[in-house]
Amino acid sequence: MELFKRFEGNPILTQKDFPDDWFKRHGWTPHAVFNAGVGDRDGLTLLFVRVEDRQGISRLVCFCSEDGKTNWEIDEDTIFTGKGGEEGYGVEDPRLTWIGTLREWTIVYTYYSIAGPLVSIATTVDFKKYSHLGNVLPPNNKDAALFNEPINGYWWLIHRPESGDKQIWIAKSKCTDSDHDDLCYWGGHKILLSVDGTPRWDGNHIGLSAPPLKTDKGWLLLYHGVRKTSSGILYRLGLSMLSLDDPTKVTHRTREFVMSPQGGIDFIGDVSGAIFPCGWRVHDDGDLRLYYGAADSVMCYARASLAKVIDRVLEDPI
Repeated sequence: MELFKRFEGNPILTQKDFPDDWFKRHGWTPHAVFNAGVGDRDGLTLLFVRVEDRQGISRLVCFCSEDGKTNWEIDEDTIFTGKGGEEGYGVEDPRLTWIGTLREWTIVYTYYSIAGPLVSIATTVDFKKYSHLGNVLPPNNKDAALFNEPINGYWWLIHRPESGDKQIWIAKSKCTDSDHDDLCYWGGHKILLSVDGTPRWDGNHIGLSAPPLKTDKGWLLLYHGVRKTSSGILYRLGLSMLSLDDPTKVTHRTREFVMSPQGGIDFIGDVSGAIFPCGWRVHDDGDLRLYYGAADSVMCYARASLAKVIDRVLEDPI
């Protein structure tokens, strides 16, 4: 049995959730709805969803729900197109992190420039007005997210360069009084989670999924592994734990995947076999709620006990 239990009402969001006259109002037609960053607004679950149009260009749009599963309401004032400073092909796969000391959300996203995908950062309080910090890592790079607090005097950023082996890296930036400037300049890059070139489920291609989650046992990471098969690709999910005091130190990593594609929703769409979470949210009842794109076409939801997730990753020390 898989660790995360899928919602029987999946998918929770599709392109049909957009108004019929969307093109008339905005000049583009939603085609696929997937890979949402997860936050909250006034007690509501907020999904900052990647919406790809019929030209293949992606934008980010907010949906909110009281129960985090049903009755999603769109906020058309939130459309985010990024600001790469150069010609590009849209914005993709946001990871949202609330930075308490800054009192605002950071949006770490992929800006698809004419030179390839690169890591960009913006900040917001209300998902209506945005401050653009710009491109912080050059192409080809993606799957990036911030830790929600400084550690040992540094901000920390996870990312995944696409040159060479697709492995997960970490970088740092000195935390000073300059606030946003600190989030623009990254150094000390080093491999965090590696691949070993074997046929294992995560042996050749991995990337970060949801942003790091602080627990009393360490920083919990969710990551994806991609395996090519004779019938196509498969995205599967695994867990790892980092030291609270040193996020470059991996203490645990699941040897087996904890979630994999299942059923028609995960296989019928633009990318068959892709399950891709960009965010999760912990509720007061101990639920860990996971939101993921299925087949690069629709949004789905699954849940697990946070305590059980932590117990599971602690079974596999490094």
